[in-house]
Amino acid sequence: MRGKGINYDTGFLPGNHDSRPVFDQVVVAAEMRVIARELGCTAVRVSGSKPERISIAAHAAAAEGLEVWFAPFPPELTTAELIELSRDCADRAEHLRREGARVVLVTGCKLTLFNPGFLPGANSYDRIARLGKPSPRLYASFARLPKRLNAFLAETADSVRGRFGGPLTSAPSALTCASSSVAASPCEQVRYMQELNQIFAEEGLDLAFWFRFAGYHQSASSDPRRDVDLASYGLVSMLPEGPGSGYQGLAGGPGWPSRLWPSSRRADGGGAPPGPQGRARRGIAVPVRSGQASSSSRRARN
Repeated sequence: MRGKGINYDTGFLPGNHDSRPVFDQVVVAAEMRVIARELGCTAVRVSGSKPERISIAAHAAAAEGLEVWFAPFPPELTTAELIELSRDCADRAEHLRREGARVVLVTGCKLTLFNPGFLPGANSYDRIARLGKPSPRLYASFARLPKRLNAFLAETADSVRGRFGGPLTSAPSALTCASSSVAASPCEQVRYMQELNQIFAEEGLDLAFWFRFAGYHQSASSDPRRDVDLASYGLVSMLPEGPGSGYQGLAGGPGWPSRLWPSSRRADGGGAPPGPQGRARRGIAVPVRSGQASSSSRRARN
């Protein structure tokens, strides 16, 4: 594959619940340094519901030499509102590209579930719940879905092409493999990614994105009943004390193996030096996650 990346959440708002209630651009810049210099990533998919937040994180990523996948993820917008937001993001992505950054614009992610007009349901949660309760109305919507979605994606692409001069794609699909083990082996994590990378390379995939850097609203706790970090897909374990309590003054601690991406040292000398493979902090065992999820994308279309 050409590169290796990670997903970075700037705040997703389904049901008006922000997945990142505190967004600090100083913290964002520090986390991008970790992603580029310690995890050895070459690309980052910056995702979220607010274009201004995506822009801040995207500029921080570009400053670290990372390829930026500018990926708006807005819930509960009409198709007209989605197209208008895509135009805004195209302008922002083009501004970054003209500054010299490598940028790919992602025009949609799970649109049919998180936005109205494609599947029946009053909101995102309702649409997702209906998938587990098949009905004639749901089956009928499936029959209409390809035509509706393809027409919308074509209209979106047309609307941004005059604004953005870089590669354009839709969101990569996710491959999820959750581990039942709380204290997983870092070797298992690396082995898992090596196996997937081999498959991705054989299939001609362009990039793989680990999902995800952190679950900012899912902090660890010494009380098992409150330890929502155990359900997080984040590579970084978030501490309940917040900013300043964790690794390098951030809100989280390293839960990554020393080489998340084997043989991924960057040409500029950056990469993943030997480092922490999970440690105990204040009585909290920080697990190295067992490859809970990853995603990949075929080459973006120019």
